[in-house]
Amino acid sequence: MHVSFVLTQEEFTCETLTETIKTDITENKDKEYERKIESTANELHRKYVGQKDPVLLLLNHEEDKPQRYFIKSLLSKLEHTDQTDHPAFIIINAVSKSTVRGPGDVKLKMELLPEEKERFAQKMQEIKKKYKKMSQKFHAFNIMQGGFQKEDAEKLITEEMVNHIEKDTKSSSTRLLSFLALINSYVPGLHLLKLFCEDFIKEEEWSTDEGKPSLEIIMKPFKDLRLIFSEGEQKANCIRLAHPLIADACLKMLTEHKLTRYDIAHDFLNSMVKGKESNYEKICKSMLVTRPKGLIEKEKFSRLILDINRENKPNQCIYLLRIASKLFATDTFYPQALARLYYIKIQGENPKNSHIRDTLGQVHKNHLSRIWTQRKWRNEPCTDIKTCLDIAKDAIDAFQAEEKAAKDELANPNTTFNNRALFGFLQVCKDIFKQNDRDFISGLREDVEQKYDFFEWYLAYSKLSFKEEEPDYFLFWRTASFLKIRHQCVLSGESYETTEKLQARLQKLWATEAQGRSPEFYLLVLLLFWTKEAQKAKANPPNLENCVQYLIESYKSKYGKYLCGRCLVPLFFFGKEGGLQRLVHALKPHNKGLRLVHSKLLQTDLELLTEGDESVEVECLQRIKGKVKNHRVFAVRDGQQIPVTPHNPSSVCKPDQVSFYLGFTIRGPVAPGGHVILFFVFIDCFV
Repeated sequence: MHVSFVLTQEEFTCETLTETIKTDITENKDKEYERKIESTANELHRKYVGQKDPVLLLLNHEEDKPQRYFIKSLLSKLEHTDQTDHPAFIIINAVSKSTVRGPGDVKLKMELLPEEKERFAQKMQEIKKKYKKMSQKFHAFNIMQGGFQKEDAEKLITEEMVNHIEKDTKSSSTRLLSFLALINSYVPGLHLLKLFCEDFIKEEEWSTDEGKPSLEIIMKPFKDLRLIFSEGEQKANCIRLAHPLIADACLKMLTEHKLTRYDIAHDFLNSMVKGKESNYEKICKSMLVTRPKGLIEKEKFSRLILDINRENKPNQCIYLLRIASKLFATDTFYPQALARLYYIKIQGENPKNSHIRDTLGQVHKNHLSRIWTQRKWRNEPCTDIKTCLDIAKDAIDAFQAEEKAAKDELANPNTTFNNRALFGFLQVCKDIFKQNDRDFISGLREDVEQKYDFFEWYLAYSKLSFKEEEPDYFLFWRTASFLKIRHQCVLSGESYETTEKLQARLQKLWATEAQGRSPEFYLLVLLLFWTKEAQKAKANPPNLENCVQYLIESYKSKYGKYLCGRCLVPLFFFGKEGGLQRLVHALKPHNKGLRLVHSKLLQTDLELLTEGDESVEVECLQRIKGKVKNHRVFAVRDGQQIPVTPHNPSSVCKPDQVSFYLGFTIRGPVAPGGHVILFFVFIDCFV
């Protein structure tokens, strides 16, 4: 009341109707109701005509029946108002608090309440009295009164119907029944237009010369199950089955006679939909694409596709969606469902294949990325944070499952590690960090650090192949890693400690525990104790033969399975200068990222060396003397024979004295093999 009073002061014309419409006349009570209701409606309508402001009507009745009649009468008058540009007429129908359910969960069941059963029983008596034997054919009403029992619907399938279907499953009547059963079973409430059904019949060939029979004659065996009704201005223009449970019963009967859901759907698409796609958009989309709600989230496919798939017929689902995708070529939902089906099918065939699992994570990641990009283009802040976090969580879960599969694949010694899960994880986290959601981010911090550390050594120690560059999105890791090495180890002139102090510390650690350390420890020992000066300056220096052996073992344990199939890159070359300047690093900045070339190494020299040109000389590098023995290359150092990995093992064929440029990868010393004068090749391939 107070609200209507306030609105009256504003820009509304408000009316309130609270008095109950009553009559004391016992005879012709219904007519008296109608007269009073009509009078009240006319009075309100007269006030409405000519109004410029919107009209607000508040109804507050205790009795429901007269109120419903009044609203119906008033709406009828409003619809036929001749006034142009008429204002809005708003009706607020107040409901008594006693009729509103209290808070709490309400379970919906396919059964009637006691009061509903009583009302149905009363109505049934009226129907029997009025329609007598015909009341038995009120199938939908009878099914509802019986409590929606599927047995009641199945009893309506007569022996005559079964015999008709057994006689000819390809007859027009059987096919039309199958179409209606499929549609009304999976999309209750939808119908076929009678005109389209008649067109379907006309396309059939008939042996009689009396003309083609009507739809009613064709469907006569099933006339008790179908309804022909009106929709809109046209009369008797729609056809469907009387109740969804009847559709279920018919579909069950058809499948028992070897007419599967796939057969029916396939026939429907090819015989009725093809060429008339615009008339069947809603039906086909509801049957083939629309996904029902599950307990937690939507199912992956429509109910029809799910049921066919449960029969272990995924190929049939694929074929149906392929046909539908061609028929409705502009609707992207069909190929989307088809792609999802392909993905699940191939994932089922290869459940442990990490590359297949990568698809799902990439889809979620790209979905999230599109949201950020669109917001950026529009210069709008992201308001739906929860949706973005949900997508990110789905992507992270998918990438973590892929990562586990990728690590499981490493049980095969010849497998190349699939790193896309780790990188995809980091890409998603990079986008999420922009939202500054502390709770979400805090749970990811440890995983982010681990994966970042992985790529730091993964890209520092190896590359995809000698002739191919890493993808562009890897460049920032390689740049960050090698600029750190370049700054700390080389460009500072001298390191944080003198060479002698570093050697002393390493020698002490070596004496304490030589085995079981990281590859980086052994690599540093090799770098600092390789020269003759270092060997002579220290008493009991580390044995370099043993050091290389320990390095290889440590490498295999820590990095080998992850770097299998990749090419190891040299981190340093052995040069001519003294101190730490003898270690010539292999990288320098480039406008397209870091390249395998030192500032003292010309790019052309590097290319010639890697191509195996034996005529090139590199001024800043020092040759190492060695020999070939038992198809292996050794560097000779004060009586020690230190194994060196040749770039091309097939060229190491006969014992000989050799010299070569020396490089150091994370696996150990590397050198080419084969001739008296040999040149270092930078990549130790496919270890």
